[in-house]
Amino acid sequence: MQIRMCRIIAFLALALAASGIGYAQDRGWATAIAWSPDGETIAVGSSTGVWLFDTEFNETGYVATPEMKGYPPDSIDWNASGDLIAISVRNDDTPVLIISAENLRVITQINTSFPLSVRWHPHDNIFVSVSFFEAIIWDALTGEELVHIGNLESEYFNHLYAVCWLTGDEIALLGDRDIFRIRVSDQTTLQTFGNLRGSAVDCHLDEKLATADGRVYDVDAGRRLRTDSGLATLDNYTFE
Repeated sequence: MQIRMCRIIAFLALALAASGIGYAQDRGWATAIAWSPDGETIAVGSSTGVWLFDTEFNETGYVATPEMKGYPPDSIDWNASGDLIAISVRNDDTPVLIISAENLRVITQINTSFPLSVRWHPHDNIFVSVSFFEAIIWDALTGEELVHIGNLESEYFNHLYAVCWLTGDEIALLGDRDIFRIRVSDQTTLQTFGNLRGSAVDCHLDEKLATADGRVYDVDAGRRLRTDSGLATLDNYTFE
């Protein structure tokens, strides 16, 4: 019951971000939220910085850097071991910040163009950031650009908004009307799912993905599993 209630609280915080309602206790406007891998900590980004809470929603940490001042994070993600947090901040310098979860100090700052979404690799200390027209794979500790993916072909003009990892070598990129399934090692577009509406995408470990418009796909089989109205969450589906 406690975990379910925490999920409800987290959902409400996300709903606040989506609806533009102010976040409580003068902590600014909530814009991004992410659970730690162990499920014990919630990171919430707002117009005043990034706040950490335990499962009872007690504040356990806070970080704000000059880059965040007046520029709330678009995206937050924890790495698999839970010791690093990636934060995308769309200000004039457009950085991605890698923060130590232990002491909340900046480990790496990476300047890239309009980072809208960041996602860690499932196993390694590398992550992908997505901007309007490109996706870039980075080494989180050195800031080195490892792979650049751009010039995606589509019948629609695509701004890219969100990204997730399908496998250790494949990502899903959400654009205006398409989801692109990309193999990172050779930057090949393997599949395109078109005629979509939504602003978020999430990947399941067995190559399933869900979008915010209520569509769930079996990527490997190349077919849609289900369509629902409203927000799609992986907890609502049983994959067979």
